[in-house]
Amino acid sequence: FFKWHATITTGSEPSEKNFKCEKIYCGYMDDQLNTDQAWKEVELWHIHYKNYTSIFRAFKSNVKWRVLSEDVFIRLPYGQTTLLQDAIRTLDTKNEFE
Repeated sequence: FFKWHATITTGSEPSEKNFKCEKIYCGYMDDQLNTDQAWKEVELWHIHYKNYTSIFRAFKSNVKWRVLSEDVFIRLPYGQTTLLQDAIRTLDTKNEFE
């Protein structure tokens, strides 16, 4: 799905150099709502497009994209904050597109 939105022109083949998709984390997420019988699990992906993409047209209009700023982190539950900070650290060490 995400790879096909990496094309610049309709009908062209997606280029691997303009698109990156990797699973960053998959598994248990620490959360205060977890119990012995029920817990949260998460699958976290990093999807990066180097060029303009039509991906926004594929989602419903009520989907909102957010910039992860300090005020967003303050309001997130601890487990989500930890996962996002780990993801950002991982991305900072790779910088494959720069």
